[in-house]
Amino acid sequence: MVLGKVTLTYILTAGVSYVLATHNFSFHLSSEICFHIIKPFRENLLVHYDRKYLLNGGVPNILKGGLYFQGPHKVVGKAHFKLIVSDLTRGELLDSSFLYIFFHKDLVYSGCLHNELNNKNYTRVKGPGVPYDINHGKHGVPSELWYKKLDFDRISKKANVEFGIDTNRKCPFGVLGIIYTSDSAIFHQGILQSTRKVRCPKGNYFRASKDRKKSIRFTV
Repeated sequence: MVLGKVTLTYILTAGVSYVLATHNFSFHLSSEICFHIIKPFRENLLVHYDRKYLLNGGVPNILKGGLYFQGPHKVVGKAHFKLIVSDLTRGELLDSSFLYIFFHKDLVYSGCLHNELNNKNYTRVKGPGVPYDINHGKHGVPSELWYKKLDFDRISKKANVEFGIDTNRKCPFGVLGIIYTSDSAIFHQGILQSTRKVRCPKGNYFRASKDRKKSIRFTV
């Protein structure tokens, strides 16, 4: 049965389970940063959970329909993002699974992610990235978009992808968004479900802390 696209938003935090109705793919996320997860990724979403800035500058087609890890507006400190994906089908995701990261191009708001992603063998996409909040000058226009293809083990059908952020004096803030996507039709047909909601902390910025590291599992 083909499931229609329904937009549901849930928050990733400790002790919360996430289920997408088709149960074909399993995800395990660990990070010190608190995220909301939104499906599908699309135009006019809020870029961050604690600001009103919209994705109104054009969403690349390759990202539409993905899982959006919507974080805070500014991340400060040292944090890690690791996503493990398990394909429970007959290899539906093996050659068509990607993690995309967009972040502010200005050095002060980049979190120095261009260095980290380059070291982790991500590839930069040519062009303006994912522009947002275009009605207020160049606030969200200077954006970079990077991606990495997930390399699945052919036996376990598992893959992991990760990166870190470590702000410093040159790059004191990290302003970013993260999207997981796949060419799989089964993935795009899944509907996100949850039994409980929890709110992420709000403020002028999110200070990453090892004490806040969370491990979340959900399925598609």
